[in-house]
Amino acid sequence: MSNTPLLAVVYSQLDALAQSTTSALIPPLAREARMVLSLRRASNSFATPAGQDDSADPLAASRAKYREALKLLQDPLLPVRAQGLTVLRSLVLDRSTALLSTDPALLPAVLDIFVQAIEEEDSFLYLNAVQGLSSLVDVFGKQVVGRLLEVYTGARKGDREPRPVGTGEAGQRELDKRLRIGETLVQVIQRAGEALAVLGECLCFRPLG
Repeated sequence: MSNTPLLAVVYSQLDALAQSTTSALIPPLAREARMVLSLRRASNSFATPAGQDDSADPLAASRAKYREALKLLQDPLLPVRAQGLTVLRSLVLDRSTALLSTDPALLPAVLDIFVQAIEEEDSFLYLNAVQGLSSLVDVFGKQVVGRLLEVYTGARKGDREPRPVGTGEAGQRELDKRLRIGETLVQVIQRAGEALAVLGECLCFRPLG
């Protein structure tokens, strides 16, 4: 997930804390910390090498927009963070530069950001995340659908069937997350039309492992 083994361990612990039921304060703080780590990964995924003239980069404008989106997403104000998701989505849909296609590390980083944002309690934020994820599927297809199905089913490596959402407050948060991912998949299916057959294999849950 992150750039060091230690931060990868921290991130995995934050995942568990985000589902905590011991305190109402812990899950939102854990989700925010998890988003910070996702943004760190995204920020470092295409750092300009020392000595390179960024102005000579044909993708300089798109890179600047990407950095702008990451900066907005770290703002404490919800409307500003929502704007960051909007800017990021516009970058996904910008076929003229195809920035996400030029760097293999960039796509999973952006996907992580939208998946994290879909857990936000504010409807404006998570609805922007739903639109961002469906746009990623439009552009990258199976590369993104597979990850969305993992989130939708709660499946992990070695699972042979979807995991139950659980009970209580943590179960409700998990259910909300899966419903929002489901909304993303519905948008994808509605827009796919005849091209749905291309994604058909991914859209059927199969035993894992």
